[in-house]
Amino acid sequence: MINVNVVVKIVLAAVLVGGLISYFALKRHMALRRVKAYTGGKVPETMDFGVIFYGFSSDEGRLKPRKGVILATSDALVFICAELQPEIVEIPWKHLAGWLPLGEFRGRPLNNKILVLRIDGDIGVSRDAGFALPRPEFWTSLMNIAIKSGKKD
Repeated sequence: MINVNVVVKIVLAAVLVGGLISYFALKRHMALRRVKAYTGGKVPETMDFGVIFYGFSSDEGRLKPRKGVILATSDALVFICAELQPEIVEIPWKHLAGWLPLGEFRGRPLNNKILVLRIDGDIGVSRDAGFALPRPEFWTSLMNIAIKSGKKD
């Protein structure tokens, strides 16, 4: 005979796993919906989920990592936040000066390596943006192509 406690534990574990899967599927769906809203209904080929944006070097206060999607358009590298507060960060290719892999950002050590992108502004002021990317090799090669090509003025 099957013990009732075992059955209850199995059911609770199944509900927990199902809830986690549903949560991640819903987050991905929300992120994809925001991408489609940004691109006019199209899903770009050059895009990654699971990106963490750590903010800009000029930001004040503590680090506030935001999870979302990164995509490449013909004009810019775009981060779209998948969290409750919508946020879109556009980095025009012509302002991208370079990148550097680091283990810290704004003087704070991080658990993982991130890519710090150097952005040259219109008024000559440079600032950095920190990203943790799922496929850093792909994105660095894409940025190198954009920096070396005619995307820069």
